[in-house]
Amino acid sequence: RAGNLGAAERMAREVLAQRKREAAALTLMGMIEFDRGHYDRAVAWHEQAVRVERRVPAYHANLAQALTAAGKSTKAMASYERALKLDPDFAEAVAGRSELLERRGRAKRARALLEPFMKSGRASPRIALVYLRLAHRAGEDVHPGGCLPAGAAAFAAKPADGATGSPRLRWIRGGRRGMGGRAAGPACRAQQQAAR
Repeated sequence: RAGNLGAAERMAREVLAQRKREAAALTLMGMIEFDRGHYDRAVAWHEQAVRVERRVPAYHANLAQALTAAGKSTKAMASYERALKLDPDFAEAVAGRSELLERRGRAKRARALLEPFMKSGRASPRIALVYLRLAHRAGEDVHPGGCLPAGAAAFAAKPADGATGSPRLRWIRGGRRGMGGRAAGPACRAQQQAAR
């Protein structure tokens, strides 16, 4: 892994040597520093990318993630909100903002942001993780009648490509029954259709 980061860093630096304002290379440098645990450096790189490309929600969400890791949650929230102004359905920003709201003791508001994605089946893996964690921490069933919402049920039953070894995914796959949910069988599908 360290070799991959080194190769990625060399590539990004080569691009930046030729084009100092290449937002993708600036973002890559931010991601590399984040993976190394150098959160303040990651923030600096992501801030540069945002200055170059203000209209890309992913750059604002990457900055917010680095700000969160650096302990700057107020600035992180502002970055997530900027990403959501650009794209209200940007999953990473929705999930990140919900996580920050939860940390601030506003778990109900956090879940309310995620509900439309869960009910419509548009939940990304990260949205499903945050939603299920919030429901579990609240000691609540994840859906009336014991069914996981459509997006979560599909995700819990079949995780995203290449992610099956993730501890967070094992928690969902192994713990969904313990949270009162079950994969979307015929009864759950009928209930989910009726809820729409």
